[in-house]
Amino acid sequence: MNVDLITRIPDLSQLVTLPAVLDLYHAQFGEELPYTTLYSAAHRRNVPAYRFGNRIVFQKSDLPTVLTRMNIRARRPANADAQA
Repeated sequence: MNVDLITRIPDLSQLVTLPAVLDLYHAQFGEELPYTTLYSAAHRRNVPAYRFGNRIVFQKSDLPTVLTRMNIRARRPANADAQA
């Protein structure tokens, strides 16, 4: 994940923290993932993220892209569920 530093004061109502994205991910895809798993998936998939203070945040406008790129199921082979 490329994390850019936010250098200007953002509109805080337009930012979402990583824990909130985890909740959204669970609601959309039905999977609960640990923070580290989702963080590394985000890193590999070049999810747009920003550092604001000591937090990783995302812009609300980027959420569809964030959730799609973080989709762990999309990385599995098509027959992975059948083999499980």
